[in-house]
Amino acid sequence: MEEPERYSVWGKVRLDQLAGDAGESVKTTPFTQACLLLLQAVYIDIEDLLGSRQAGLFQKNISEVFQQWRFPKAESPEAVQNLLTLDPLSGSQVPPWEEHHLITLLQELHRLGKQYFGNTSFVARAIDALEDMPEAERTHFISWLNQSPLGKLWR
Repeated sequence: MEEPERYSVWGKVRLDQLAGDAGESVKTTPFTQACLLLLQAVYIDIEDLLGSRQAGLFQKNISEVFQQWRFPKAESPEAVQNLLTLDPLSGSQVPPWEEHHLITLLQELHRLGKQYFGNTSFVARAIDALEDMPEAERTHFISWLNQSPLGKLWR
């Protein structure tokens, strides 16, 4: 069940509109890669700082999010484990997520991170993980993120 009105604040920041503004074709793959890097960074921080038990609970929580919102290639616990360990920058195994999947992931990831850490201190460390991306793609993703209401969560 989709709830397009839930994300109405994103109506002004659409990937296809951003592509038109930039005069180039924007694909969601670099955005998906960035979201996976953020997901993995939060997961690693939970494992390192809170222990493997909490990391297991986080993996279960994020699996429930993926199932609830019907994320392609994230239906099983094994698929989620793969997403938490794959190299998203290789590009070969990046799931075919659409913009609404990315928005949902960013919202839920922030909510879960805040729940696990008790504050938003995880955001800066997670954003640092984007340094592994090529500069142009990272800049494009951060620009897209900052133009959205979710950008305030991820600063």
